This record gives sequence, structure tokens and C-alpha cells, in this order.
Amino acid sequence: MCSALHHSNCMFIAYHVVIIDKAFRQKLLPEGGTATSTEEQMLTLAELVPKMRRIGNDNFSEYLDTRKAHLHQLVVSANGRA
Repeated sequence: MCSALHHSNCMFIAYHVVIIDKAFRQKLLPEGGTATSTEEQMLTLAELVPKMRRIGNDNFSEYLDTRKAHLHQLVVSANGRA
């Protein structure tokens, strides 16, 4: 169950990073629109989105695979008793 929560949290954070990036990118740029350390930091922040999504998906997929194997084992053992 913690894997589902972890997945949800990763997706929530990734979504809000995208929103923050879109909402504040123009406000944080200087008037000339040239690259600054602030813009570079925003690009770095936006680069976290795919990584955060992958972490959440990998963790949840691993959990589902574990549960699937456990259920398969239960079905196999139940068929032997029937």
C-alpha cells in the first residue's frame, strides 16, 4: 500500500514542478530574457519531472510484480488442494 502512496506522491510532485515551471519561468527571467543562473535552475527543476515519474512508476511496478507473483503462488497451491 505504501507503494501506491509513493507513486501518487511522485506524480503529484512532478505535476506541480511542471506548473511551477510554467507559472514562474517568465517572472524569474530578467527583462532582456537572457539566460541566468535562475533560468538554469528552472531548467534543472523541469528536468526532474521524468526522473520523478520514473521513480514512482518503477517502485509501483515492482510492488505489482511482487503481488502478482504472490497471487500466482496462492492459486497454484490452491489448485493442488482441490
